[in-house]
Amino acid sequence: MRRWPFSTDSSRQGAQRRGEPAQPALVPRAGSSQSEEARIRAAYAKRQQDDARYSYFSRGNLFEKQECERRLLTLLKRYGLAPLQTKKILDVGCGTGAQMRAFIQWGARPEHMTGIDLLVDHLVAARHVCPEAVSIVCGNAAALAFPDATFDLVVQFTVFTSVLDAVMKHQIASEMLRVVKDEGFIVWYNFHINNPHVIEEF
Repeated sequence: MRRWPFSTDSSRQGAQRRGEPAQPALVPRAGSSQSEEARIRAAYAKRQQDDARYSYFSRGNLFEKQECERRLLTLLKRYGLAPLQTKKILDVGCGTGAQMRAFIQWGARPEHMTGIDLLVDHLVAARHVCPEAVSIVCGNAAALAFPDATFDLVVQFTVFTSVLDAVMKHQIASEMLRVVKDEGFIVWYNFHINNPHVIEEF
């Protein structure tokens, strides 16, 4: 599993568990987490609920989803994660549950799936479409309420595109590293956008 070159208190514990030297912790600014949470909520509130760009009937969006699916399934098989029936999976920033449902379609057991998201309305939508056995949690991924080394696979899809605060990014990444098993994997899928208008909004 790839190690990340930054650390907070939680990832320091993970490093000690693995026998690695701990990195210095970043010191959060007072109120930075709360202000970033508020900014994220406000940014998503501006979005249209039925934006045609994210529809499966949009050829561009469909192409992106299918390409992502092909590559992800290839990686899961390459690194010995298939079949998924016994794997415990955490989806950080699970949104309305689309990726969790995809993992279930690929063979993951609903009772082994956990999703966490900051936005209540997204989680309500996820609860409507995901099997009852899926665990859905409302919270900030910068402080995950799971023991160390809980999951075989921890995934995030474009979470770090949405988060602008550097300290929160480090905290989320550190928590992902903390809760994944020593022999587990982290799937990190993100956009790299050189667009000041998009960056300003998000």
